[in-house]
Amino acid sequence: MLIVALDFGFIYLFTGKLKVAVGFMIVSNIYTSVSYFFYERIWDKIKWGTEMVDSKEL
Repeated sequence: MLIVALDFGFIYLFTGKLKVAVGFMIVSNIYTSVSYFFYERIWDKIKWGTEMVDSKEL
C-alpha cells in the first residue's frame, strides 16, 4: 500500500494533475502485480540451488 501512495504522491507532485496521478497509480499497480505473478512462476520452475529432501528423513 505504501508504494501505491508514494507513486500517487510523486506523480501528483510532478504533474499537479489528479487524473494523471490516479491513472498512473492504477496502471502501475496492475503491471507490477502481473509482473510479480510471472516472476514467481518462473522462479518456481528453476530447480538449481535447491536440495531434495526425502520425506522419510523428517
